[in-house]
Amino acid sequence: MDDLLRREEVDCLDSLLEKYRGHVWRLAFRFVQDADEAQDVTQDVLLTLYRQAARLRPGTRLAAWLTRVTSNAALNAGRRRTTRRRYHLAAAAEPRPRGSNPEAGLVGMGLRRALDALPRGQRAAVTLRLLEEKTFREIAETFGVTEGTVKVQFARGLRRLRREMEENRSETS
Repeated sequence: MDDLLRREEVDCLDSLLEKYRGHVWRLAFRFVQDADEAQDVTQDVLLTLYRQAARLRPGTRLAAWLTRVTSNAALNAGRRRTTRRRYHLAAAAEPRPRGSNPEAGLVGMGLRRALDALPRGQRAAVTLRLLEEKTFREIAETFGVTEGTVKVQFARGLRRLRREMEENRSETS
């Protein structure tokens, strides 16, 4: 009966789930840019934590583990969304940006498209560094890579992001 959690462990786990729910949702939202999808990712990540809690090694930094699992789950959700959109949604069905300044909405949409076009590692490095304000060291620890790798991914991601944004800007002109 080792797989069954004792009541105290369940209570502790419940408090951890509640403590990190907001952090996970915010990070997921930064990647997927959709509240409902961010909620789905959050539920998946918290369920993963619930299932894996007993298997985590002692000394595991839970915040870093959750950041890695959330980033991966959100990136996977984004890939699924892109695939669905590509094969199942008509271009006219895409949501239009809201707001009084239509040009600002186009910039936001262009940035979202440009971020989505980045390879997974570059997108994670750019998103975590710029939007989540994580240090290179924190990102490296999260993904189990060197700081140098993160810096390279970040620099390449920024360069590619700028190129994508330039192309988007020239297409809309």
